Amino acid sequence: MRAINRQGGFMAEVPSGKNWICAQIGAREHYLVPRAIADAGELGLFITDIWLPPSHPLALTKRLAGRYHPALSSTSVWAPNAQMLALEAQSRLQRTDVIRRTMARNRLFQREAVRRLEQITDDAPRTLVAFSYACDQLFAYAKSRGWRTVLDQIDPAQAEERLIQRLHPADAIPHWPAAYWERWQVETTLADVIVVNSDWTRQALVDQGVPSDKMCIIPLAYEGVTGSRARHHYPARFDAGRPMRVLFLGQITQRKGLSPLFSAIQAIDHAVPIRFDFVGPTTMAIPDDIASDPRVRFHGSKPHQVTGSFYEQADVFILPTYSDGFALTQIEARTMGVPIITSRHCAAIVRHGVNGLLLDDVSASAITSALMHCLHNPAALAMMAAAQEDFPTVQSIGKAWTDVFDS
Repeated sequence: MRAINRQGGFMAEVPSGKNWICAQIGAREHYLVPRAIADAGELGLFITDIWLPPSHPLALTKRLAGRYHPALSSTSVWAPNAQMLALEAQSRLQRTDVIRRTMARNRLFQREAVRRLEQITDDAPRTLVAFSYACDQLFAYAKSRGWRTVLDQIDPAQAEERLIQRLHPADAIPHWPAAYWERWQVETTLADVIVVNSDWTRQALVDQGVPSDKMCIIPLAYEGVTGSRARHHYPARFDAGRPMRVLFLGQITQRKGLSPLFSAIQAIDHAVPIRFDFVGPTTMAIPDDIASDPRVRFHGSKPHQVTGSFYEQADVFILPTYSDGFALTQIEARTMGVPIITSRHCAAIVRHGVNGLLLDDVSASAITSALMHCLHNPAALAMMAAAQEDFPTVQSIGKAWTDVFDS
C-alpha cells in the first residue's frame, strides 16, 4: 500500500516482509538510497519532508521541482507536506539565517517522522536508515523499539568545517553551534552501522573519535548525464585557435579549492592557450581580475539535463577540493570521457596517470603544474579520456546497503 499523508492523516500499514524504513530530508542524489533499498526489495516505508507527485499543484513550481521520483511510486511514502512547507514559508518571511532554519527544519521533520513511526504497531524486526544531522531523535525512538539503525554520513562532519575555517578564516561560512555537533555525536553513538561514501570521510570520522569498526564504505551510484563520449576529440597540440578547455562544475566555494585554482589562473601567462569554464552557484567572492579575465567564463547554475554539453566541450575536468564526502562530478566527468585533475580529499575515482592526475597538495603551484602537464601532453589526455571505468549501479548499491550487517 502506498502511504502519503493527506491533511495530517496517518496510514499505519507497512508491507509485510519489507522491514527497512528510510527517513530523508530533501531529494539528495535523486533519492538514491531509498531507491536502491527499494530495488533490493527491502524498503517498507519511505519518510521524507516534502513529496509532490506530478498531479500535485506545487509539483510544477521551480523551487519544489524534483520532490518526487517515479521509481518509488509503488513504495509506501509518507511526508508531512503541510507542516514542512509552513515552516519554510515562515522562515522566508522572517528571513531566518541558514543555521537556525536548518536546525528548525531538522527538529520538525524528526518530530513528525517519529509520530509516523509510532503508528507502526507490529513487532517486526526493523532497520531504520536516516541521514546525518537529522536523526538523533529518530534513532532514539528506533532503539526504544529494538530496531537496528544505519546512519548515512553525508560528509566528513566537523573536521571539514574546521579545515575550511583554518584555511580561510575570513570567509563567511556557516559556523554550526555546539548543540548541532552534540546531536551528531548522539547519532553516531546510536547508529549500529555508519555508511560513508569514501575512505576520505571514513578517516575524517576516525580522527573525530568514531569507531572504525562501525563504518562501511558504500560509494554513490551514477545514472548518467545527457551527452556522449563519442564527441570528445583532442588536437595534436593546443594553440590559440584550439586552446585547452578546463571545466569546473559544482559549487564555487572555498571548500572546493577555488582560491588556489584562481591563484593558478592568475599565475598562468595570458599567452598560454588555456580557457576555463565555471558552472555552478557562486558562494564566495570572485577576485576582480578573475571575473574580468577573458580566459574565464562563469556560466552560473545549470540544470542537470544540460550539464552534459559542458563535459562534451571540456578537455579536462578540475576539482581541487579540500574536502568532499564523495564528489559525484568525478563520475560524471569520467562517464563523459573527460580526464580529471583532483585532490586526494574525496572518493578515489582517479587513478593517477590512468584516467586523470592526483594533486600532491591543494595549492596554486600543484594545480599549475598539473595543468601544464596536460597542456603539453594532449596524447596523454586522449589516453586518459579513453580509460575504461566500472562504476556502481543502483542495483549494486542496493545490495551493498542491505548487506551492511553482514559485512
